Amino acid sequence: MTTRLLPRHAPFENDALAALDQVLAVASRVQRTWLSDYLAAGINLPAQSTRDADVSVGEVVEYVNLNSSRSDHSTMHVAVAFSDGAPPYRPGSVLDLIGIDGESVPARVLPVASSRREVVDEVHALMPVGAGDAAIVERLRLGSQVTVRIREDAGFRLPAELETDVIMIGVEAGVAPYRALIQERRALGAGGRSWLFFGGRRFTHDFLYQLEWQAALADGSLTRMDVAFSYDQPERIGVEDHLLDRREELVEWIENGASLSICAAPKSANRAHFGLLKAIADTKACSLELAVDHVADLASQGRFSQRHP
Repeated sequence: MTTRLLPRHAPFENDALAALDQVLAVASRVQRTWLSDYLAAGINLPAQSTRDADVSVGEVVEYVNLNSSRSDHSTMHVAVAFSDGAPPYRPGSVLDLIGIDGESVPARVLPVASSRREVVDEVHALMPVGAGDAAIVERLRLGSQVTVRIREDAGFRLPAELETDVIMIGVEAGVAPYRALIQERRALGAGGRSWLFFGGRRFTHDFLYQLEWQAALADGSLTRMDVAFSYDQPERIGVEDHLLDRREELVEWIENGASLSICAAPKSANRAHFGLLKAIADTKACSLELAVDHVADLASQGRFSQRHP
């Protein structure tokens, strides 16, 4: 099992966003779940409820930019160790960074990228560095004492059942919860299959956790992986293209009970979502409206969820 860059005879439809607008118009009549609200809005998920969590203080023991120095952006891997043990968390949780060295900082929500079963007294998270992160980046360093709150996101559901197949669609920092999930399932000896679609900008600069994914493929904890680096070809091939390329197998996994989730920034999530809907519509020979219904049904069953990192 190897990582594959799949060839395509043509890029993803140039009018994908226009087609997405048509899907959104259809979805506005489907009001059964938060998914339809998201599709109708076309930009952001509605606010998801979260569970309260206690505040903890830990030490930064790893602070590494996972992108190469030649990349045009930075994704920081942050590992925090706790002397009295990490607070409870599970794959899909988030970390609220609220203080550095005893001083408060603008709250920053980071997706958790580890399983306690593997890293024990630590929690790992990813921070895609944006324009509003200057106050954090200037102060955060190895040895920093950070005040954090680790909590579950009730709107983002990853399967706990070990025999359930999982399809994971992560773009850039959106891969964080899937690293956590694969660690968890490896530690527990999960029997279900796992399939990761990962998207980034450039293979040489932006393949987050590349060696770990290769090791997971080798030991079988990750069954399949398809990657897309959109800046490496003029056609800008993305994960949505790979969803379409693998549509028959993708739908077969879903029909056999697989759980499915997307974690990506809003624009990338929209494109991945359209790719999923198009893959379902093409394979089932149905309209996009019925594909929207199908994904909404999956969400109502707890088998589909989506979040922005």
